Amino acid sequence: MTPTVALALGWAVVVTVALRDRLDRMLVGTHVRTLGSARRPMWVRLGRPDVRHVLPGSLVRVAAGLRTRRRSRSETARLQQDLPLTIDLISLAMSAGVAPQQSVALAARWGPSGTAAVLAAVDHATRVGTPFRDALTNAGAAHPVVAPLMEVLVLGDSLGAPAGTSLDRLAAEARADIRRDAEARARVVPVKLLFPLVFLVLPAFGLLTVVPALLASLRHT
Repeated sequence: MTPTVALALGWAVVVTVALRDRLDRMLVGTHVRTLGSARRPMWVRLGRPDVRHVLPGSLVRVAAGLRTRRRSRSETARLQQDLPLTIDLISLAMSAGVAPQQSVALAARWGPSGTAAVLAAVDHATRVGTPFRDALTNAGAAHPVVAPLMEVLVLGDSLGAPAGTSLDRLAAEARADIRRDAEARARVVPVKLLFPLVFLVLPAFGLLTVVPALLASLRHT
């Protein structure tokens, strides 16, 4: 065998081994990818949106829910603040001889904006044919804060009895509820002040007073 033929056979063996190793690696990679795709969830194999696409939508829904609850709490607090004055207006109108339905209309016109919107909806419902009692009941179901007022007005309209005493007691209870809520919020304020005190004020005090003294003492030693 001549040296040229031997060299050619050697190169042929090297190329064959290299091609075989490359083919084996390709087959192994294909098998691994097949197993991996088989183990994936069905919604991934079918080409449905993965978590990276679903997650932003979930975050948007959560943020929308939090914003809705915050708006609902704000509306409830506003109605609670406006309720005593609204009760006083209705009680004053009824004590002057105005019928309950007209008293509600007057309170919707001249009362605070929060409860005025609720009473305006009641007045509008009665104008389009809804019975006054049903309109009051629906308003109380939609806004639980004003439900006690609506119940007193329903009883006064049903029995025809003067509701001045009940309205006065209801206004006193509403003011007591506002006072209790204010006291509860005031008790929470010191707890909320602990965070800036511990994490902001005290570290700043240490940096401005203790650290310079330590640096000066270390410089003199």
